[in-house]
Amino acid sequence: MIRAFLIDRDERFVRQFAEQLEQTGEIVVVGHSTRGEQALQQIQRLKPDALFLDIHLPGMSGMELVQRVRENGDLFVVYVTGDKHLAIEAFSQKATDYLLKPVDEDRLHRAADRLRRLNNQ
Repeated sequence: MIRAFLIDRDERFVRQFAEQLEQTGEIVVVGHSTRGEQALQQIQRLKPDALFLDIHLPGMSGMELVQRVRENGDLFVVYVTGDKHLAIEAFSQKATDYLLKPVDEDRLHRAADRLRRLNNQ
């Protein structure tokens, strides 16, 4: 199982998305946050395998957060955002995947399968 941490400013979206992720059978959600600084502390403590996060967060962008997290090690990063224009930048920063809101179930299952395969390498 992939241990995932979710970061999005919309608490309601986080709850719904956590359910979707766990229904894939590949992912267990170990925590979530609505703010970047708070997320950094929880990520250091929980040590998830993957982050699912929005690009637009209060306090710092999702891309800034990923840069700071990766200073202490590597993990899978899946951006979940409504902003389709930043995909190239996300992949240039070695994003594992990029999902657009609202997240399509089939697309989510493909992302979960990709994470499983990469995690088993």
